[in-house]
Amino acid sequence: MNRMFRARIYAQFFTLVAIVAGGIYYKNERKQRKEFERMVEERKVQERRDAWLRELEIREKEDQGWRERHAAIGDTSRDAGKMNAPLPASGFDTNKSVQEAADEQRRVGVLDAVKALVSRGK
Repeated sequence: MNRMFRARIYAQFFTLVAIVAGGIYYKNERKQRKEFERMVEERKVQERRDAWLRELEIREKEDQGWRERHAAIGDTSRDAGKMNAPLPASGFDTNKSVQEAADEQRRVGVLDAVKALVSRGK
């Protein structure tokens, strides 16, 4: 019976040694795996950010095209309706709303605003 108890103690000791040795052996592998997963996650975040910026650039181009078309339409209608008429005293064109006049004054696009925010974050 004493031999069985000793064998049991030796088996438990061997189990503990195997657990410690396995932990030491796989420690480096776990570090590499975490580093790899972190790099993959960073790449995904960067790809999402790049896609977002591309979308903003596309929207900025569409917005600028819209402004140019709208300005061209506004110029032709203003020229057709009032050839030599002075601007009203308020400083706003009668064919444009207050919002359009404010938009013309601040020609900051969406992409410019995002770039400014990103540059402030760095």
